[in-house]
Parts: sequence; structure tokens; C-alpha cells
Amino acid sequence: MRTIFELLAREHREIADLLDHVQNASPDEIDDAKDLFAVVEEKLLAHARGEEAVVYPRLAAIDALREPIADARDAHGVVETLLARLEADDLDDDDWLASARLLKEEVEQHVDDEEQGIFAIARDELDDDDASQLARRYLAVREEMIEGRAAAVSASP
Repeated sequence: MRTIFELLAREHREIADLLDHVQNASPDEIDDAKDLFAVVEEKLLAHARGEEAVVYPRLAAIDALREPIADARDAHGVVETLLARLEADDLDDDDWLASARLLKEEVEQHVDDEEQGIFAIARDELDDDDASQLARRYLAVREEMIEGRAAAVSASP
């Protein structure tokens, strides 16, 4: 099993690739970008909820990470606000693309903060067994989140 750091870094890359496609959409491709956004949203929300439920509580127990973890939680709030804005029906295409660019920038900053700051410290504090156990627990929570969202979507009229 890979460690939580490898797993989250891989997910960060996947989400970044999807956001690149959304951001690079031309005005003629806005409908495709909005369809792809639904995938981005699902992955981002499942990722954030998994981090908040499993990863952040464990890492916040490390003195040097208390403040960075609080900042990371705040960043999740900003991302969720931007996701809600992108879901709104009142944005014209230009505003939607501008909000998608802002989302990408926020996610990139958050990823940099995690991978260069939080993960660097946490790797020194957790052994591979702990990091692999966190990965297993994270995957379970993330899958529950995805399944729950899928069930909610299929149950809606």
C-alpha cells in the first residue's frame, strides 16, 4: 500500500490535470468544461472530506502542524465556496471561466502548501506503516463520500 503522501500527491496531480482542461476551455467549449467541472467537483469534495476526516486530525496532533492544518482547513472552505459559485446558474460564460481560473489558483496554492510544507514535516513524524494506515482509512472515507454523493444524485428527482 502506498503512503498517504503518495496517494494525496497523485490525487493532486489528477485534479490539477482536470482543472487545466477546464481552465483552457474556449468559449465554444464552455458546455464541455461545465460537464468536466462536475467530475472536478466530485473529486475535490471527496478529497477534502477525506483529508478533514482522517488526515488532518492525525497531522494536527503534531505540534509543528497545528497552524498549517488550520490554514489547510480554511483553504478547503475557500475552495468549497468557489465550487458553489461555479454551480450557480447566474454566471455568464466569462464569469464562469474566471471563477474556474480562480478555483485552479486556490487549489494550486493549497497543494503547494500541503506538499511543500505539511507533507515535508509529517514525513519526518510518521513512519511508513502509519502513513500507509492513514492511506487506507482515507480511501475508505473518500469512497463513502463518493458513494453517498452518487446515491443522493440518483435519488433526486
